[in-house]
Amino acid sequence: MVRRRAAQFGLGLIAAAATLPALASELDPNGVPKPTPVSSAAGFHDVSLVEDLAGRWSGAGSALYTDGSSEKLKCVATYVPEAGAGNQMRQNIRCNGSNMELKLGGAWSVHKGVIEGTWTEETYSLAGKLAGRATPSGFDLKATSTFADASVTVRMSGCSQDIVMTFTQQVDKMRLTLRKC
Repeated sequence: MVRRRAAQFGLGLIAAAATLPALASELDPNGVPKPTPVSSAAGFHDVSLVEDLAGRWSGAGSALYTDGSSEKLKCVATYVPEAGAGNQMRQNIRCNGSNMELKLGGAWSVHKGVIEGTWTEETYSLAGKLAGRATPSGFDLKATSTFADASVTVRMSGCSQDIVMTFTQQVDKMRLTLRKC
């Protein structure tokens, strides 16, 4: 049950975060990256991150547990920009493995490169907060909840997302590759 909850927590974070690089080296006292707006010289715009994510993504990956076991995952993610708010996103992610079924949701916004939001997992009644920063190639997040914390690295290239999540307990790492083309 604990392994399943940790895996679901991780996939929930992926759903809410699905596109971020390595965490900032400067963290606040709660372990959340200090906001670091992306400079316009970097060529990144808040709205472009939301636009690039919009749509249906699908793919596969794996979860590596702290006991050394692993599990293959198949996921479908849907990202829907909030109408009239070019920098806000709602997302739903459904993932299935041999031992789990996840129903994840998230809502977040990006402003001057700073990402803030929330995530939920319906099946196991988990929820938490997201905070991080956007970069030209994706974003870095810190996901928190009362159950566990995770750092999330998402890299985007064209119509592909590569996601790596590192957890504080039960699940060592999760890796996913999602595509929408």
